[in-house]
Amino acid sequence: MKKFFTIILALLALQAVKAQGTVNVEITDANWATYWLTDGVDFTSNSDITAYKVTTVKESTVELSLVTGGVAGDIVIVAGLEGVYKVNVDPNATPVTGNLLKVSAEDVVSNGNYYGLKLYNGVLGFYRTAAGNEVPAGKGYLVIGGNNKPVYGLELDAAGIESATVNSGDGKFYNLQGMEVSHPVRGIYIHNGKKIVVK
Repeated sequence: MKKFFTIILALLALQAVKAQGTVNVEITDANWATYWLTDGVDFTSNSDITAYKVTTVKESTVELSLVTGGVAGDIVIVAGLEGVYKVNVDPNATPVTGNLLKVSAEDVVSNGNYYGLKLYNGVLGFYRTAAGNEVPAGKGYLVIGGNNKPVYGLELDAAGIESATVNSGDGKFYNLQGMEVSHPVRGIYIHNGKKIVVK
């Protein structure tokens, strides 16, 4: 019985340490990447990156909506300057819902309807992965059937921007959570009290 309680206390201590920790989020030179969560996280803990989910596939674009966190197993798109960023672990994070992104722990062979996030000739989008080619393990992808479109562009959903609280007119940039951003990259920001898109 004593051994059982020792194990329980050790697990609780491990959970407490993990709850106070951080995870690394890597963003490529494209300034965008897919990120497969291994823990519950709070993306608002780092103002230099922004996270999105894919909510809608349109005629030639996919719509991205802001997410503030997620749980282990979720897949999101992160945007920021190239580098590795620390994001706080959040044991109370809620799952990302309504996300069309898929992920697999193993390589997945495309049937021609799989699309991966890629920067090609300066254009960022979801590019079709030819039938028979693989989507690497741990990378996010979309399944879009019924067409042969080579690429879908990205479209950011502006919902929720009005709720961000910032000091308008101070010349600084803020993300959609109202946090100051020192180096804005592609995405939607608030600058001098107005919504702007940095391309």
